Amino acid sequence: MTMLKGKIIIKGNIQLLSGLHIGGNQSVLNIGSIDNTVIKTHKGIPYIPGSSLKGKLRNMLARAAGSKCVDSDIALEANGKEGEIKYIAKIFGTPENREENKGAEALLKVHDCFLKNEPSKEVVEIKTENSIKRLTGEANPRALERITVGNIFSLHMTMDVYDEKKVVNDYLNELALAIKLLELDHLGGGGSRGNGRVKFAIEETRYYKLMNLKLDSDSSLMKDKLKEFSTTVNSELE
Repeated sequence: MTMLKGKIIIKGNIQLLSGLHIGGNQSVLNIGSIDNTVIKTHKGIPYIPGSSLKGKLRNMLARAAGSKCVDSDIALEANGKEGEIKYIAKIFGTPENREENKGAEALLKVHDCFLKNEPSKEVVEIKTENSIKRLTGEANPRALERITVGNIFSLHMTMDVYDEKKVVNDYLNELALAIKLLELDHLGGGGSRGNGRVKFAIEETRYYKLMNLKLDSDSSLMKDKLKEFSTTVNSELE
């Protein structure tokens, strides 16, 4: 088994450039209530689930690589050429298949993203959308709850490091690409109707290297690469 060399910590912000809808559960639907609510904490404050963010990042990278399923993700590493997207399965993991004794844990862990600014009653809004029946021209309005534009959420990701060379040469490049592609796409539902535009800002990156039976904050090996990663994500696309 390959030995764990250390962990990379990535922290920053996600700012909403348009309303965001990531659906929650509503066990009881009262008359006149909203049937498309956003997911919230037990205190009723909206947040971005780490699973939603991670899934969208993976989806963007898979689309860029032309991969349509997990098996294709796995095959990329064996068949892909240098300079191409190859490590989706390594970075984002593969689901467990107990019958075939397959599956691999993701190197990248994406934590839930919580609201950083002080929540107010205006943190969510109701947007009414219409779908039109083409045969009859009849409108079918529905009310959608969205987190309002301008809100800022925390970003916290960690990456396990087993192969430092791969992290420096490949993994961080592919993660940065996934983030920039997401900025050009959308997060959550209703992207074709203007929802889910976001901007990432990396504020801190650090490599904790496992040395002498303890984790040392040793930035010498990956200092330049982590700085390049932050610059790539934070830069505006021309």
